[in-house]
Amino acid sequence: MTRPLIDVHAHLWPEEYLALLAEHGRPAAEARALHATDRPDHLAARIAELDAAGIDRQLVSAAAQMPDLPRPAAAAHAARLANDRCARAVARHPDRLGFLAVLPLPHLDEAVAEAEYALDVLGAHGAVLTWQPGGHQLTDDRFDPLFGRLADRAATVLLHPGGTLPGPPGTPAGLRWTAGSLTEQTFGLLRWLDAGHPRRFPRLTAIVARAGGAASLLPPGMLPRPLPPSVRVDSHTQGNDAALRCAADAYGADRVDLGTDYPFARGPALAAAVAAYRRLADARPAAAVPTL
Repeated sequence: MTRPLIDVHAHLWPEEYLALLAEHGRPAAEARALHATDRPDHLAARIAELDAAGIDRQLVSAAAQMPDLPRPAAAAHAARLANDRCARAVARHPDRLGFLAVLPLPHLDEAVAEAEYALDVLGAHGAVLTWQPGGHQLTDDRFDPLFGRLADRAATVLLHPGGTLPGPPGTPAGLRWTAGSLTEQTFGLLRWLDAGHPRRFPRLTAIVARAGGAASLLPPGMLPRPLPPSVRVDSHTQGNDAALRCAADAYGADRVDLGTDYPFARGPALAAAVAAYRRLADARPAAAVPTL
C-alpha cells in the first residue's frame, strides 16, 4: 500500500491574524499578495494545487508571521487567533490539511498554555518555532518547560528560520532570506544538537526546515551521522536538487520529509519539489516514509 505524501512545511496566514499583526506595525502586504489565507476560495485553490502536485496532506502554519509581540497578553491573543483560524481552515478540509501551532514566545507561561490548548483542544500536530524568539536563543534552558510539555505529547516541531541572521551590513534584501536563512538553519541545527535536546526530549520530533541549512556540508566530525532518531530535516532547498541529494547523503534519505514552503512554491515549482522528493522516497524502504 502506498503511504500518503505529507507536506510538513507550508504556510497559511488567516485574514484576521494578518490584520491584527498590521495593527501592531507588522507588515502583512507580502503575505496577503500570495493568496494563502483562510478565505474559502484560497483554500479551494490550495486543495486543487495539492491534487495537481500529488500531495495527500499538508501541515500548515502561520509562520514566519510569528506572534512574538512585546506584551505577553497581546502575543497570547495573537497566537490564539492564528491557531483558532488555522484549526477552522483544517476543519473545512480535514482529510487534506493539518496544522502546526504558532506560540507567543518568548513569553514562556503564555507559550506553554497555548501549546497545551492547540494540541489538546484544537488538534494541532505540533508547533512551528523560530530560532531566536524575542532575541532569546530557542535552545536556552529557560524554554525547557515548553519542550517538556511538547515532548509529553510526542509532538512535532518544525524549526523554521525567523530572519535573525540577515547577513553582514550592506547585504541586499533579496539575500537576507535566501542566503541568511541557510546560515540560520545551519547554526540552529548545531545548537539543537549541542544543547542535548534529542537526548533530553527524545519523544519530541524536530524537523529542521530548509534541509538543515548547510550542515550537510560540514566535516563529518561536527555533527553526528546518522542524526539522533528524533531529528529530521525537510526537503525544501528552493529547487536545488544537488543540495537535496547532499542532505539525503549526509543524513539518510529516510530522515528527509517533504517540505515545499507553499505558497512560495506553486504550479511547476510545487510539482518539481514533489518530484525531487519522490526520487529520494522511491529509493528508500516504504517503512521509512513518515506518517503524521
